Amino acid sequence: MELKTYASGIRKLSLAWILFLFIGMPVFAEDTSHDITLKAGWNLISASVADDRALNDVFSGVSVERAFVFTNGGWESLAYDSTTETFPVNQGVWVKTADAAADATVTLTGAAQALDAENLQVNWNLIGLGGDLTSVSDFTTYLG
Repeated sequence: MELKTYASGIRKLSLAWILFLFIGMPVFAEDTSHDITLKAGWNLISASVADDRALNDVFSGVSVERAFVFTNGGWESLAYDSTTETFPVNQGVWVKTADAAADATVTLTGAAQALDAENLQVNWNLIGLGGDLTSVSDFTTYLG
């Protein structure tokens, strides 16, 4: 009798484990790449992917002179040469490259991020549309 109880317990535990593996675990989406072409001078850009690389890796090989992000109602300098900061997701970023610089492409790769309307501030916001919004009409529908 003890053997049956023990075996029954293992079956229940195994079933619970299988259900956890296939139902309880989050589903991870594949990474998405976002190519951004930077022209000489000022560029207003955004990205809807969470790239976990440091900004100095993201802008490697690009002659960036200055970068700013509009956050919390004001402009902040973006440390484009940082070894710890990452590219701000779904925020508008001004990037100035050298005037004589040739076009450069920056590729951001990571999980696509939806725009979170809860993070919008009263008054002005400079945002990207997010990975799930592809047009202005999608954006206005999203805001409701």
